[in-house]
Amino acid sequence: MTGLRRCGDGPVDPAPDGRGLAGHLAGGGQLEPLARHTLDGLRLRPGEVAYADIPAHAAYYTAAGGQPVRSAGLLVLGPARWMIAALLLNAALEHRARRAAADHAPGWREVGPVRLVLTGTRTLTGTATGWRQLPHADIAHVRPDPGGGAVVLLPGDGTPPLRLSGPWIGAYTSALTWLLTQPHPAPHTPARQPGPQPGHP
Repeated sequence: MTGLRRCGDGPVDPAPDGRGLAGHLAGGGQLEPLARHTLDGLRLRPGEVAYADIPAHAAYYTAAGGQPVRSAGLLVLGPARWMIAALLLNAALEHRARRAAADHAPGWREVGPVRLVLTGTRTLTGTATGWRQLPHADIAHVRPDPGGGAVVLLPGDGTPPLRLSGPWIGAYTSALTWLLTQPHPAPHTPARQPGPQPGHP
């Protein structure tokens, strides 16, 4: 059995790309749960088991929304200083319009570095401001990008797609794929030394 831990003590999987873990699971192996007392302030739901606690980078894909700010041309007739001021104001308005259009355009919105926790039922991404969750039951498609060291999770409930990247995402993807194909709940060995922790995602 094996598990993943890189936000804490000690390496577990020697192959960050997940090849060793994928072979282990394909051969009938299982993931080893992480002990609750090692999750550094994250309290899971009753009966929930964590299998990975690793650093990653996250981004969400957002569709176009809202109306871009439109700038209007400003025509000023008068002294040269007025015309110069008008040209500067127009340039500032156009720059604001371009930035607003970029903010409303479809694309990936960077979250930045996150703490990625994989449980038997959820993927959790944590930042300094809190936690976001993606229930595995809501995942419709998993699109690995091995060349880019990333994976895109596509929910089927209208939630924005989540892109996770980093050196350990290959191993995370192998573990997630295995969990998605297991009976519910996934088989596991009870973690040792469980204990309540402050905080809740």
